[in-house]
Amino acid sequence: MRKRFYIVILATIALCFSACDTSERDFEKAKGEGTAKAYDSFITNYPKSDLIGDARDSIVAIYQRVEDLHVVFNDAYGIVDYEAASRVRNNMEGRVETLYSRASEENSIEGWNAFIEAVPDDYQKDAQERLLDLQWQNESFAWQNATEKDIAFYYEKYLEQHPRGKHARQAERRLVDLEVDAVFAGEHGTLPSMDKGYSTGTSYSVIEVENRTQYELTVNYSGPDSKRIIIPAGGRRKVNIGNGYYRVAASVGHGVSPFAGTETLDGSYFSSSFYISTIRIR
Repeated sequence: MRKRFYIVILATIALCFSACDTSERDFEKAKGEGTAKAYDSFITNYPKSDLIGDARDSIVAIYQRVEDLHVVFNDAYGIVDYEAASRVRNNMEGRVETLYSRASEENSIEGWNAFIEAVPDDYQKDAQERLLDLQWQNESFAWQNATEKDIAFYYEKYLEQHPRGKHARQAERRLVDLEVDAVFAGEHGTLPSMDKGYSTGTSYSVIEVENRTQYELTVNYSGPDSKRIIIPAGGRRKVNIGNGYYRVAASVGHGVSPFAGTETLDGSYFSSSFYISTIRIR
């Protein structure tokens, strides 16, 4: 049994050396041909080879040379060879289609990055958008991108892709803060203070909001426990919000100017009622 075991081991090692030798030979053959098609075939035949990176780099270099020729042909108007320029352009477009099809089938971040690196800007089609869509599916990338850009669009995109993500609550709070910032920075009315009632003796305050308008009302509290309250027309809602200093913005849209003000929540019951007395069209 031991003798047979060693024979199997030796056979496996021999097989590995044989496969490695074959891939290296075929890579040298592709180098000898020096064409994108040859390197494409190598990548297809040996997807796990250590030489994949070299093959892709070689394709990039070929595309760059083709693009240089393309520029020369189109800039040298005095001696331009239109037939040669057309051949170069058609050849490049054919190669772009080949790489685009492969990137589409693979549909990975690595594949689209390789395509974008290899193909001139004018021929990249929707590669950038498809790459970004894949990247946004990665929660770490999505959150980092949202926080770096720090505008509402990117936090909304994060929540769209990761509604139950570990940063979802942070994204929702930041959206409230940004919306309140926008209201304070623009034209707005002064929001009266809420009516303060009994003390709850807790680390949070109870807020009851009545919407006596004919529109849906949104009230944003920006502070230690940033929160958005949405009340339907004619409705009422009660929520708990952590104590502290808050900037508050209320809006109903429909051409009605928003209102903004400040509140200090101290562990009490607060109530407010919203109604429209005059309408200012912005």
